[in-house]
Amino acid sequence: ANPTSLVHTSEEIMQTPLIHAYCSEFSAPLQSAETLEILMAAYLTSRHGTYMDGRLALKMEDANGKFPVHYACQNQASFETIKLFVEKFNRCAIYQNADGDLPLHSLLSVEHLFVPSESGLVRGASLAKPLGLLSEEEVARHKQVEEILKL
Repeated sequence: ANPTSLVHTSEEIMQTPLIHAYCSEFSAPLQSAETLEILMAAYLTSRHGTYMDGRLALKMEDANGKFPVHYACQNQASFETIKLFVEKFNRCAIYQNADGDLPLHSLLSVEHLFVPSESGLVRGASLAKPLGLLSEEEVARHKQVEEILKL
């Protein structure tokens, strides 16, 4: 693998591999802290002894004006992953996207905090259920609450 590809992009939307790992609501919850560690690793390339630091990708926004940590928070990556973002580069917590929002704004949105999804799956960053799947009992209780609310 070419380590320089960790921070270089060839697309019009300028997304690095780090952004690609978290830009989908389907793939972001599946990314482990180990994946983030690999994407942020530093390498000495074979070309002219250039030193490439994967942490540069933490500081790179895409053409939409979002940083990798914004995508991780928006798409409910695991708590361990978001914690690692901040531990490795704590300034990323105060990066604003093109709309002026901090990563925290995505975490604190109403749909991520308190509303379980239709499938019963609430991903890792959710404070409503940080560990993932709802139990059968919780799903049944949620259905009872919905029926009561219909009355």
